[in-house]
Amino acid sequence: MWAALAVCAVVVALAVLLPLGSSAKRGRPPKVPPVEIAGTEYRAPNTYSTEGFIEAWDTKSQTLLWRKKIYHTLRIPYPFAEEDNQWVFIKSMTVGKSGDDLIIVNEAGRQYADSTSPPNRFGIVLKIGALLLWFVFVYFVFLLWSKRGGDRESKLQN
Repeated sequence: MWAALAVCAVVVALAVLLPLGSSAKRGRPPKVPPVEIAGTEYRAPNTYSTEGFIEAWDTKSQTLLWRKKIYHTLRIPYPFAEEDNQWVFIKSMTVGKSGDDLIIVNEAGRQYADSTSPPNRFGIVLKIGALLLWFVFVYFVFLLWSKRGGDRESKLQN
């Protein structure tokens, strides 16, 4: 019995400690040349904190116009897998067939088509406004319902 427990303890210890000792094999993120469309330069910064992002820069003033996340990657926690081996960076960017969109390919081979128009912030405002309007409606319905219940209780007591 003690031998079986010792074998189990060794297997568990190896399963936990083996990933900690492995070294990272990840190289540097790929350098992606910028793409220019109608006076705006689109870049993939490809740093560890901007994985999956593209940026739009004004070519005349060299100012950042907007930044958009194109894709998300699922991460496995550290003891089970190293973080740097899970990074998936943008590998290439090209102009799409319409001439107004970007075709983005990441290191995993997934392809994304994205419009070169800036992110729609007005749509977010509309969604928040609709949500607030819904909460106000529910609040007033609750007030009316609670007043009705209170009137019934007072009538029952009389």
